[in-house]
Amino acid sequence: MEWLYLKLSWVLVSLPVTCIMVYEGSGCPFPTGICRLYSFAPIFSIYGKPLLVGTLVVLCLLYLFEKKMLLTTFLLSLLSCIIISHHESNGIFFRATILSLIWIGQFLAYIRYHFDRTFDLLHYRIQYSVQMIAAVYTLAGIAKIRASGLGWINAGDMFPLQVMKNYAFLYFDSGSQTVWAEGKTIAYFLMKHHGFIRLFLAVSLGLELFCLAAAIGRKWLISFGVGLLLMHIGIAAIMGIGISVIGKPMVVFFLNPLYRVKQLADYFLKKKSSFVPK
Repeated sequence: MEWLYLKLSWVLVSLPVTCIMVYEGSGCPFPTGICRLYSFAPIFSIYGKPLLVGTLVVLCLLYLFEKKMLLTTFLLSLLSCIIISHHESNGIFFRATILSLIWIGQFLAYIRYHFDRTFDLLHYRIQYSVQMIAAVYTLAGIAKIRASGLGWINAGDMFPLQVMKNYAFLYFDSGSQTVWAEGKTIAYFLMKHHGFIRLFLAVSLGLELFCLAAAIGRKWLISFGVGLLLMHIGIAAIMGIGISVIGKPMVVFFLNPLYRVKQLADYFLKKKSSFVPK
């Protein structure tokens, strides 16, 4: 049941994002990724796009019902790579590569099981996806260290400027004085509380750098899941931007919220049924 709820959560997260990317942009003006080899223009034509979305929906249904998983995960991995490459070939950098990596991780688990029936498929079809997500976070942390060293934390003194820039974009997009006032309030708060922002950046950097530890076991996984979720919520609240693409699959594979809700509901139902009034 845990795997079923995880799959359902993953489809609900990945399918809408992927379908939106199908319809964003046209042509291939800045070829990147797999689109350097071929533009895939036919499947992104006015007639090809509905067919492509329909194919994704069918494959996701097969995935949910655990049908032809080796072929299904392979096709989902391939189509995801094509769609994301085409999306980025339009100059739109959505940083959605993690979606492809998760499909590829599951495909690798099923192909290993295909050749070795003693392989622990139940564990590794989740574990490989967890490792992919953790690796992306770790690489993000390493990139910060390589670019700025530990001084990246002290750069928090300039963080209010970044906040003002983000809220300025929101203001010019919406024309809302409320948004602009909110941005100034947050920026002024950060200017007066440098220690707070340094602590926030230090914790965030630590969570990213050591994220591979999440693959050690369930307790580590949940701890990092909660920590990273709070980090994303903090970024969204302070910066005025939404939770990044990687945050959603992280919540799915680190915390599996739908399954946790089911467990909680089962617990209260069991407790209620065992209660016998006097």
